[in-house]
Parts: sequence; structure tokens; C-alpha cells
Amino acid sequence: MAGSTVAGMGGAFSLAVALSVPVASATEGEIAGRDEIVFITAGVILLSLLVQAPLLPAIVRWARFPVDHADDEEYELAERAISGAALAALDDLAVEHGVGQEIRDKVRAEGYQMLEFSNARALAREQAIVDAEAQALDVMLGEPDPLGGDGQQLDGGADAASAGSAPVALRMPDVDAATGDGTDGEVRTLQMLATSADVDVMQRSPLLRHEEHTRLKLALIDRKREVLLGLRRDGTVDDLVVRRISARLDLEQVRLQGIEEYD
Repeated sequence: MAGSTVAGMGGAFSLAVALSVPVASATEGEIAGRDEIVFITAGVILLSLLVQAPLLPAIVRWARFPVDHADDEEYELAERAISGAALAALDDLAVEHGVGQEIRDKVRAEGYQMLEFSNARALAREQAIVDAEAQALDVMLGEPDPLGGDGQQLDGGADAASAGSAPVALRMPDVDAATGDGTDGEVRTLQMLATSADVDVMQRSPLLRHEEHTRLKLALIDRKREVLLGLRRDGTVDDLVVRRISARLDLEQVRLQGIEEYD
């Protein structure tokens, strides 16, 4: 309300009231002072727009309002809630869709890994907020952070790490674009660099495991959607959060099924 007043947004109502004053009255004739009322009202509106409105960003920076992270916190809590509910129903979904124990354990490990990632991301965000507040306090006090390092040791460690892990440039022989021959006259062909002697590519078990994995992941996505819609019906999460999570679930389903089957 105060911001809209400073920015001059309330001037439209004031100008409408000033213009609503009649020019003349049926009993007393012309009303004195109407032009002055309109002139003063218009002057105040212009003053608000030309002087006060440009000062509004500076006032906001001076006030140091805290950044609102409620939406991010609600999004993370909803993500963890639906992921936990899906993992709790994983065994029942695996039995319902005929998924073996091997794929069940694999998907469960993936789910717990994503939960750990969500928890770590939430902790990192909270730590970043604390660090930003501490840095702002240091700037206000004009003193450096006594717990912060000078960065020299870190830079040295980074240089040592970068020196120890410097990429090695591989120089490939020149190949003629027309013939495909190298400088030594030999024809270069594509070769498989890594093979597995434990898997027979002719058997159907890898395909079956992939199909089971896809079915179970899709069932978990459906379960997450059910829990998410339940949270929205209860008013626990906002519609914007629901749309964000639904879009991510849709994208995950597209990666599993493909665009044609998803449509």
C-alpha cells in the first residue's frame, strides 16, 4: 500500500474525485475553487511520479528487506513428501506391476539417492542464506569475517589440484576427408572401446529388466502425482508449487516413455 502511494498509483482515484466536483450548482451557480482543486491534485500526482517514484528502489535497498524463500522451502518440502510416499509404496507397486527384486532394489536406491540430494540442496540453500546474512552484517560493521579465510590456501590447493588433474591433449592423426585415409595410409574405422563379457546381447533379460524398470518408475510417478494432488486439496501446498512439480514429473515421464507414447 505504501509502495503504491509513493509510486503515485493512488493518483488515479484522487484525480477522479477532483474531476467529479461539479462546475456549477443548481442553487448556488458556479462553484468557486474547482479549477484550483484539479490543478493541485494533478500537481501532486506529477510530483509523486517524477520525484517519489524514482526514489522507491533506493528506499527498498536502504530498508534491506529480507529475501522471501517461502516458495523454495515449500517446493522442497513437497518434493520430499511425495518422494517419501512413493518409496513407502514401492514394494506394493512392484508386486502390482510384476517387477523383480533386483529392479526393486535398484529403484529404491535411486529414490533414496534423490532424497539425499534434495536434503543436501536444502541444507546448501539454508547455508547460503546464513552466509549472505553474515556477509551483509560484516559490510554494515565494516569488519571482515573472523572465521573466513584469506583464500590463499584455497587458491594454492586449487592450483595444485588443477595441476594434478590437467587434461591431457590427445593428438589424432590427420585424416583425409575424401578418402578417410590417415597420414600413414591406413583406413580409420570405428572400434568399440569397452565390452562386457558377462552380458549376452542376444538374450532378452536386459530388455526385460529395462521394461520392468520403466514400469516401476512410471508407477512411482503416478503415485507422486496422487500425493501431490492430495496436498493441494488439503491446502498444504500452493498451486504454483504444484505446477512446478507437475512439470518436472511430466518431463521425467517423457524421458521414460518418449513423446509419442506420452501423447
